[in-house]
Amino acid sequence: YQSSIVIAHMNINGLRSKVHEIAPWLIDDVIQILTLSETKLDVSFSNSVYYNMFPCHKIYRNDRNEHGGGLMCIIKATIPQTHRPDMQFNKNGIASLIIEIHIQNEKWFIVTMYKPPSVSNHYLSKGLKVVCDKCQKEGKCTVIPGDLNVNLLSEENTVLDDVMDMYSMENMIKNPTCFKSKENPSLLDVIITDSKNRFFPSLNVGTGISDFHNLVAIATKCKSPIDDTREITYRSFKKFDETAFIS
Repeated sequence: YQSSIVIAHMNINGLRSKVHEIAPWLIDDVIQILTLSETKLDVSFSNSVYYNMFPCHKIYRNDRNEHGGGLMCIIKATIPQTHRPDMQFNKNGIASLIIEIHIQNEKWFIVTMYKPPSVSNHYLSKGLKVVCDKCQKEGKCTVIPGDLNVNLLSEENTVLDDVMDMYSMENMIKNPTCFKSKENPSLLDVIITDSKNRFFPSLNVGTGISDFHNLVAIATKCKSPIDDTREITYRSFKKFDETAFIS
């Protein structure tokens, strides 16, 4: 789906030493919206590193500290976008990062969320309800990529099912995403949306970048905005001297 807008998420488990590994996805325009959890960044780590590497993208962060947590959203600059901290839910250990984007004259919300394993599912449910109320009131489409640390393959975990039923949402990721236990993998990384018919089938693949987590992604049926300007690098052979080249 090379002409689509691809939305992807991964629990990166520390971004400081891995930025060069995710760079090709963005520079080569494979992914237009990339959300990351467990970035483990703090104020000492400047955004200038990313701006120099991704000059055609905009970067948003919700840091915790260098020991855990932290969210980031990297979006292609040609997509109209606005950070919406007024809609975020950052309480009781739940972290969120909300970006409003505009696609084909429609308002969409990209809601990156993270729940640490130690935080109760009750607080996750509360946070999701607060966020979904706001997003569905304003927008046409809500997409929630993130690591929610709720195993959707377990029949005991019904908190997300209840919220998704309430807001007519569905998780586009169907297979295990976390392989901390190879014998009993879990589905912790999700891309939940209330507009599943706007997307093609999802991608769920190991990259070797995170510790145990796969990259998950979906592609929209809407085309990605085309850059107004393109920089083309080429080599002229008008004055090519084969003998000098061989020498």
